[in-house]
Amino acid sequence: MRKKDINRKERETGRKKKVTNRKMRGTAILTFAALYLLSMGLMTWLVQESYAAEFQSDAAAVAEQIKQNAESGIISLQEMGMAEDEERVTDSLYAAIGRGLAGWNSRYHLLSAGIYDSEGRLAAKSCSLLVAAIYGENGNEYERTFNLDEYMAEDDLNTLAEYWTAPDSGIGMNFYLTRNGEDLRLIAVMKNYESLTEPGEYATKTEWYWQNPDIQTGDTSDRIAVNHWRTALFLPGAAQRQEDPGTDLWRQWKEKQEKDPFPEKIRSGYQENGDFAVYAEEQKLAETGAQRMIWIPHPENESGNAVGDGDLAEKELSEFGTYYTLFVRSNAHPWLAAMDYLKYVYLGSLLFAAACAVILIIAMERTYRQRAQMEERRRDFTNAMAHEMKTPLSVIRGFAENLLDNPDTEKRDYYLQQMISQTEEMDGLVKEMIRISRLDSEKLVIKKEQVSLRKILEDETSGLAEQAEHIRVLCSYESDIFLEGDRELLTLAFRNLLSNAAVYNRPDGEIRICLTGEKCVIENTGDNISPEDLPHVCEMFYTGNRSRSREKYSEEKKTAGERHFGLGLYLAERILQLHGMKLQIENIADGVRVTVRRGL
Repeated sequence: MRKKDINRKERETGRKKKVTNRKMRGTAILTFAALYLLSMGLMTWLVQESYAAEFQSDAAAVAEQIKQNAESGIISLQEMGMAEDEERVTDSLYAAIGRGLAGWNSRYHLLSAGIYDSEGRLAAKSCSLLVAAIYGENGNEYERTFNLDEYMAEDDLNTLAEYWTAPDSGIGMNFYLTRNGEDLRLIAVMKNYESLTEPGEYATKTEWYWQNPDIQTGDTSDRIAVNHWRTALFLPGAAQRQEDPGTDLWRQWKEKQEKDPFPEKIRSGYQENGDFAVYAEEQKLAETGAQRMIWIPHPENESGNAVGDGDLAEKELSEFGTYYTLFVRSNAHPWLAAMDYLKYVYLGSLLFAAACAVILIIAMERTYRQRAQMEERRRDFTNAMAHEMKTPLSVIRGFAENLLDNPDTEKRDYYLQQMISQTEEMDGLVKEMIRISRLDSEKLVIKKEQVSLRKILEDETSGLAEQAEHIRVLCSYESDIFLEGDRELLTLAFRNLLSNAAVYNRPDGEIRICLTGEKCVIENTGDNISPEDLPHVCEMFYTGNRSRSREKYSEEKKTAGERHFGLGLYLAERILQLHGMKLQIENIADGVRVTVRRGL
């Protein structure tokens, strides 16, 4: 029943340790996970703040660029006397938006723009645009724009975008307008092919073309080709050499425009009482984050006159006949941009945090195991002390009771002598415990002095020869080993080793000592240690197989008060470890060998 209880307690203890280890690991993992998420979240927030400021600055720069382009275009029309031509002004505004947005769209920041005239009508907006420079009847060059979203079917426009973003340098595009330049007639994609019959010669072949379905195809005389250096194709977000090549970003931009288009009219302007009113449509644009800019293409000022959003400035608009309102809408994702920018930081930090967590868990488990071992050692120490103290105390009590019952007994002196012997034995045990306590203390400070190992062995073997008269001690000192350490502790360690070699020896046996520059070997001719006991001989209070115990010693050793508690080898190993040395015990043919060498 007792064994079952012990096994049950051991199982419960094992389960408690496993639960504690799981809790410890879980706590460490959760702590590092929380620190990782907190640090990465803070870093992401800081980076997204930078991206948000950058995106806002980009939108302002685009608005300023579009305004300058539009002002320059209107001024050019004024110089050519075409400022009153509403269609030419619209073309100029479309071209200003196309050029202003070129190259600004990115994966996490889509920009679009719309320009409204002084009556609140949508004059121009961002779109898939073709700009062609043509000559008028009077020889003046002006720009015509064509909204390809309105001209071409979606499949045709997608095909055109694929060719335009293709990295193949052998592809070119030709654009054909009607002869009067007022309409788009044909787009042809041309590709150069190397001649099969004449190597090194190239021929041009039409790869793909689109033709305006609203124009009759029979008469080819009513068309003019526009040279490629006088045309510009603007597909917002689509490019060959940008961060996001291909048409994916352009398709994303188109979907955003179709989902949230610019209103055809915004009802804003001056009321009869002179107050400037902003109505729902314009307010909705402002709520989407669109930047608003008003400017006046003043005829007498070539650079135009930019007007802010203040009430006073807006009231001044009534003094002019025409003004324009520009909205630049920004669809920004600074958080996604920050996360994409930090993706390798996330990965590296995750690996670093995982490595730190693993190292910490290993260190914590090692500390936990050490503490558990220390606690187990303390329990064993207490149990062993109680067991070792119990025998002499029982003897003392028995002799004391005999003396109390028979104070005049003839064995009085024997009883007293045995009682004194038992108290001396207990005193020796207590001294050993004090030494162990000192060695296991974290505050232990080892003296640093030059110690000759040969001198220690010579002193100890001389005393050993007097105690073990029938044992031969053979010494061979090839060279000495000098140590920096505590002479008293090292003397105690080798005294215990030599004492064990003498105690566990035959009455007519030998002790062989060999000292070289690298190691010290001590051999005796006693019985071998059993394989089961050999791994445990240096454990505290371990006495092992009773066949090698003190019952086998001679009566002289018993009467001399020699008693081994299983502490000698433990003390020797602990002292040697503190001095950076290793103790090894093994069986040999005629006894046991102890080897002490440098290095743990």
